[in-house]
Amino acid sequence: MDYKDFGEKIGGAKKDLWASRGLYADDLVSMNDRVAEKYVKKDNIWKKPDYQSLIQSGIPVDVAFFIKVVRDSLNATPQYYRTDVTSEKRKFRQQEYIETIREIQKKAEKIRTKYEALLAFDDILIKGGYVERKIYGISGATLSATQKGIDNPTITNRLVKALHFSSEMDYERRIVREAARRQFGAAPAAKNATAKRNGKKRFIPEQLEHVRRTGPDYRNGWDVTGQDYIDAFGFRGGEYGNWMSQDDRRESMNMGYEALKDLAAVLQISEKDISYQGALSIAFGARGSGNAVAHYEPLRKVINLTKMRGAGSLAHEWWHGLDDYLGTMMGANGMLSENPRLYAPFQKLIDTMKYKPASEEQISAQAKSATAMYRANGERLLDSVMWYPLQRLNDGKVMEAYEELKKEFLSGKVGSVEMISTFRKKAAGRVIPKQDREKLEVYERLLGAENTTSYKPRTQKTDFYRNSIRMGRECQKDGGYWESNTEMTARAFACYVKDRLPFVSDYLAGHADCACTLVAGKSGEMEVLKAFPVGDERQAINNVFDEIFDELKKEGILHFNDHPNYIKRERVQNHPAITMIPDVKYSKQLSFSDLGII
Repeated sequence: MDYKDFGEKIGGAKKDLWASRGLYADDLVSMNDRVAEKYVKKDNIWKKPDYQSLIQSGIPVDVAFFIKVVRDSLNATPQYYRTDVTSEKRKFRQQEYIETIREIQKKAEKIRTKYEALLAFDDILIKGGYVERKIYGISGATLSATQKGIDNPTITNRLVKALHFSSEMDYERRIVREAARRQFGAAPAAKNATAKRNGKKRFIPEQLEHVRRTGPDYRNGWDVTGQDYIDAFGFRGGEYGNWMSQDDRRESMNMGYEALKDLAAVLQISEKDISYQGALSIAFGARGSGNAVAHYEPLRKVINLTKMRGAGSLAHEWWHGLDDYLGTMMGANGMLSENPRLYAPFQKLIDTMKYKPASEEQISAQAKSATAMYRANGERLLDSVMWYPLQRLNDGKVMEAYEELKKEFLSGKVGSVEMISTFRKKAAGRVIPKQDREKLEVYERLLGAENTTSYKPRTQKTDFYRNSIRMGRECQKDGGYWESNTEMTARAFACYVKDRLPFVSDYLAGHADCACTLVAGKSGEMEVLKAFPVGDERQAINNVFDEIFDELKKEGILHFNDHPNYIKRERVQNHPAITMIPDVKYSKQLSFSDLGII
């Protein structure tokens, strides 16, 4: 069987894109608005040069540094004017941005000497029509932006400053000396070694040694095809990496098909819901990057699983797709988990993942801490309104009386603020100003015995949340990745699927419990840090997932189905007879004991 890409062309895969050559304005034609917003960036247009290689090829260090300064001066992404509100205007601005950066790149990369660098301002900005030089007098001149330069937000003051030098001495100071000060172009070996010792370690799930599955034989021994994915799940399309052999493709297709059948069964949803009713595509080894074992692309609505390293992450990535699908349906402008208040069951999931009731010990400790804070802040405020008018009296007895009244206030005695205000009027002629008195009365209530003893902090962070935050400190990822709602829900969902399945399905959820690493504990001894839910917290989260899927079915967003379908094909010559496994109803607990598979 020859495995080829199937269904609609997904587009945007690394094998089809501009990854090596960089982005050109013509590439915008194949991009929708969301894709363009994501990919139109300086780093995708003018790929970051290997300055060390440039220097080794013979380009002077100062010239290589000058090229870097020019490139760094360009905006990282397109800038828009207030009037750029329509899709067409933003697309025009993106095209202009790409063309301008390409123009500057082309001229900058040709520079080989200091004198060519000194002429770059004229070559790029004057000849490009962005800036004009007006001569006056014998040697005077002024520079000003042309209308073309004004209309193009890529032409910035920062770029002008990077290109313009008043003299050779100016170039010497800003480029030659600065390159030397930064040790630009020096061998990075020692610096890299230090960074590796002090930097975070990258978390990469270990590849499963064996991909086990003990569930029903949905395939009846047949190798599945791309058409089977379309017929069973309604996938929009599918593709393979160019480097995957036919055997790789066959194995991945079979394992993925069974895993997705398992997923539909455990969630008791229609198999067409697996593709979110035709919105999803799937790829095997076609779109991977870096060390990612699998990923979901919201711009293209596609799940990618790398060869064998992707085995175990399908449930995790499928949840990302559902999260995105629901976000679109409910107007979240992104993942629903990022805007959970739009859907109450999702808000409950986030709350359950991150917080739980505090213990009695924690309640007591937090009550003491809160009382101490109220007392300190209340005393500071009281002294600020009382100390100066009383101090002027220079009367020791007055100050002693004030200290006694202050003790009553700090103990939370009802009416103490009114007593202190009356005292101030008798001693200094004026009561406490109303604004300050109202603030002090708030502290009086907070310090009252009834309030402090009944202090009840609502929640504490779950171990899952705290460990996810720490995982972010220990392991290399950007921007709060580990503790984000999007990633925490996906890790929790993989655990939910694994727990609810009554059999092993490694390709689907084999990595559910893998997000852990060794860290130094408080005692200094190494301990396991788990960035996935366990114990009672896991059970509570699983219960919320049950509620979410029940609710989605009631609302008709997902569709109830407890009958898995099996491949049924005509017997062909020289193919052994197929023994059909009868349809099996999946109960809420999915008991498959009658099939002898557990």
